[in-house]
Amino acid sequence: MLAANWWFQLWLRTIGRELLGPIRERGTTFQFLLIVAVLLVGFLLYGPEAAMSDLLAHFGLASILAIAFAIPLYVAWCAIKAAINLPFQAHKLGQWSGNTFVFHVPPIEFLGRITDSGISFHDFHIDGVPHGCGIETEIEVQGFENTLRAMAIQKDAFAQFSPDLIPQMLHNTRQSNSIRGLALMPRDKAFCLIVDKRNTNPSIVRVKLLSWTIQ
Repeated sequence: MLAANWWFQLWLRTIGRELLGPIRERGTTFQFLLIVAVLLVGFLLYGPEAAMSDLLAHFGLASILAIAFAIPLYVAWCAIKAAINLPFQAHKLGQWSGNTFVFHVPPIEFLGRITDSGISFHDFHIDGVPHGCGIETEIEVQGFENTLRAMAIQKDAFAQFSPDLIPQMLHNTRQSNSIRGLALMPRDKAFCLIVDKRNTNPSIVRVKLLSWTIQ
């Protein structure tokens, strides 16, 4: 069920890319915006009835109906094309190893420049993974201070922790420039990155999603 949900979400994202493909081209974008601007100006200056009468006079009812029918046909074509390309889109992202999907290039779920000394908290979301799955993340550190203590946990679980426990939890983590961790994907996809720095040297911190597993 979780895998089917992931395939469905990937299919929807692929449809979106197919639908927006023509608009992303510069010439097509200008033509589209020009048509919208002309229609908007016509409706504002002459009112809806006069604007529609002008459209019918210039293009004819048959042309307008053809455009109206072409829109759902275009959406259906994009949906079919997305379904055909779905395995190729998945292969671009990564590959399955049993019940685990491993990314070729781990997506960056959090990117920040942290300068504050001491313990700091940073909220972020992980998208594209069904809730209830196990995820493997990597916290990567770059900068003058190339090691620190950090951990990424579910935000709802973080809200239940006593503030006095956080320093001890961080103390139990390994101080490194690459920290891996495991977690369960919550329904709200919300996480909190907890970082413990001991000086004010700026550090670039990235949270990467390495893989996710169907439990």
